[in-house]
Amino acid sequence: MNNQLLLSNYLNNNFRRLSWLSGAYGSEVTKSSGAILIQAIVCMYIYGMQNLIVMAAVRANEGRSEEEELSNNGSFKHEQSRWRKS
Repeated sequence: MNNQLLLSNYLNNNFRRLSWLSGAYGSEVTKSSGAILIQAIVCMYIYGMQNLIVMAAVRANEGRSEEEELSNNGSFKHEQSRWRKS
């Protein structure tokens, strides 16, 4: 309940600022530029989160494949690849 009160107070106090950024108040120029700014920030955030998720999945997949390779084929194949690299 206390968190809800804090959140509602924050939103009420900053409603004009938030709505100006999203394009609710101001002239036509600030409306369009504010809305474009918010859309750009949201798109960059979503794109960044997608990249982080993909990178985490790739890293997890790489780690899993090395473990599977060692457990399935034993250490012999791992030794072979180590000799090939050097």
